[in-house]
Amino acid sequence: LPVAREASARHLSIFGILPWRDAHAQMGMKVLIPEVPACLGRIESAFPVLDEGRFNRVSGWLFDPVTKTVPKVVRILNQEGMVIGFALTGQERTELARTVDENTRFSGFRGYILADQRGLAILEGETRSCMEPSPILVPHSSLPTKLSPAERAKYKS
Repeated sequence: LPVAREASARHLSIFGILPWRDAHAQMGMKVLIPEVPACLGRIESAFPVLDEGRFNRVSGWLFDPVTKTVPKVVRILNQEGMVIGFALTGQERTELARTVDENTRFSGFRGYILADQRGLAILEGETRSCMEPSPILVPHSSLPTKLSPAERAKYKS
């Protein structure tokens, strides 16, 4: 996306603040997967990003049951420890607050992962105090990645 690339290069808007500022540089980087307790959460949906075949938009939730906290940033790794995406939490999840723990209320996340990844993802918060394996979902939309402006208006999220 040309606008996002330009904003990122100039450190403007959301693209100029963490985690997005350094996200591009971290993509594909391998990190050690530490032995830490399990989080609660998972990737719940995936959709292709229109006009950008390299990424899928994902959403889900993540919660650390030991510290009873929600991370601000979710880094998404593949099974080999390669960074394949990022997400930001803060989406309200009232059903989780009722059924899991009141502190999960804003544990919902939205972010992006590399579209070519399959298998298992590992979700981790910025403090790396817990991690949670989650299946990488194949996008459940058969929308073409290139749409006319009229077609695009029908699928705005």
